[in-house]
Amino acid sequence: MIVSLLENLLASAVSKQYKDQGVVCPVNIRINVYEVGALDNIDYNPSSTTSKDTFHGTAISIFQCHTKGNCGDCRERVVIDPSSNSTQDHSLPENYTNVLAVTTNISEVVVPSAKMTESQCDLLEREKLLEFEWTDHAIQLLFKGQLDKDNVISWAAFHASKQIHVENSNFLSTLLPLFPEKAASLSISIQNKFQLWPLISHCLL
Repeated sequence: MIVSLLENLLASAVSKQYKDQGVVCPVNIRINVYEVGALDNIDYNPSSTTSKDTFHGTAISIFQCHTKGNCGDCRERVVIDPSSNSTQDHSLPENYTNVLAVTTNISEVVVPSAKMTESQCDLLEREKLLEFEWTDHAIQLLFKGQLDKDNVISWAAFHASKQIHVENSNFLSTLLPLFPEKAASLSISIQNKFQLWPLISHCLL
């Protein structure tokens, strides 16, 4: 009984904070630290013979990279109001839950004109050299009689071995409330923009 009461009070307090700040920003997210967001479909197909429903919706994840020199700043704490034990409001702000209806004419797609200029940066050439380096590395291992324990073969492992190690780096990830709409819909793609930009701006105070 007490645990259930605390859960309801905490959920109501978090919901109130979302509404007061005007953005759905999980309480464990820190401010003034590098972060990225990702949107993807989330599918739940229960294998139980007694299950009746499946879920095919959308999830938005936030990832933050903390380093030794910058772990970010803590946000304001969630304050539980003991006097609100009789009321339970777990609702989210309408600007988060209301997914706008969007239509598009796929038979007449108008692509705006854009002026493209050739980049003078040599970044592309450097990346090509890295790809050739991995290819040569993989070919040498292919003809090697026996691999050593520290040999890296895959593309990901090879490039990861070339990265500079950052001391005491750690990542924080959190999941925003799910959307029942599919990620492939145009409405959700636009909703993603409406949710991520305010959240990122809120964390860069």
